Parts: sequence; C-alpha cells; structure tokens
Amino acid sequence: MPKSSSKKSSGRRATRRSGKASSSGARASSASSRSLAAIPVEVLAAELKRRRSEVPKLEARANALRAELAAVESRIALLSGAAPAPAAQPRAQAARSGAKRSPGPRAPAARRTNGQPTLAERILAKLRGHGGPMSPRAIAEGLSKELGREVNQSLLVHVSITLRKLVNSGLVAQPARAQYVAKDAPGASNQ
Repeated sequence: MPKSSSKKSSGRRATRRSGKASSSGARASSASSRSLAAIPVEVLAAELKRRRSEVPKLEARANALRAELAAVESRIALLSGAAPAPAAQPRAQAARSGAKRSPGPRAPAARRTNGQPTLAERILAKLRGHGGPMSPRAIAEGLSKELGREVNQSLLVHVSITLRKLVNSGLVAQPARAQYVAKDAPGASNQ
C-alpha cells in the first residue's frame, strides 16, 4: 500500500510541473505574436506624441549638463594650472587636425559667482599695484581686508596655491623663494 500512495503523489507532481511548463510556454508565444501591426494606430500616435513632448525637456537638461561640465572643466583647468578648453567640439576638432596650443601666457579662468573677482584676479591686481616682489603672507594680509577674512592658515594656503597656478600659467614670476611679482607689472623683469 505505501508504494501506491507514493506513486500517486509523484503523479501529481508530474502534472503540476507539466502544467507550469505549458503555461509559461503559452506566455512566451503570446508575447511573440504581439507586434506593432496589432497595436491600434491611435495608441501608437499617442505614444509618439508623448515621446516627442519629452524632447524639449531632455534638450534643456542636456544644455544644463553641458554648462555644468564646462564649469567643472574650467575649475579643473584652474586647479591644474592649464588653460581651460573652450568647448568639447573645438577640442575634438583640434585633436583630429593636429593643431597645437600656443605656449604663451594664459589668463586665469574667470569664475565669478556674483560679479566678484576671483582670488587669482585679486592677487594679480595686488601684485601689479605693489610694484615690487611680495610674499604670500603680505598678499594675504592685503587681501584680508578686501575679503573680510582674517589671515589664517586657510587663507595663506589658498593664496600660495593660487600663486603657484599663476606662476605655472606664466602671469606671475618668482624671482626668489617666497617672492612673487606680476610679469606685466611696471618695473618687473620678464623671466
């Protein structure tokens, strides 16, 4: 008797398995038989209209992302001391044509948030107005009044880093250790 009960239970399992297989096979065949020809034209037209209405939003987002990317690339260029790339397309075209940049002095990348001059522009103005070499501490002390900040380690580090970038870009010369002078300042020797 126990043998017959085990056969019955195994028989039930077999039918359940075959039932599942046939139902999943039916789903696959119904999905493959559905095509664009079977969808009403009105539904397709509505979907096309919905997708076309998204295009202006996506273009606006793409433009915003391009502007953000340009700002990030400009910031990278400023931090690395290199000239910022004007745009993605001219850079790609220049790479293809083999054009090279001129090695002349470059202006620092202007990054004005609310019409205020950048730290690099303030440092250049301070160096041009002084007439002789200045130390980073003297520059920081002069800028502290303009910026409304106290002369602390943070300001000294920012001034030093910006000075190094200005030296690398060719706008500032370093005639001696911890002494900086604007190259286009009156009385400055072009080095």
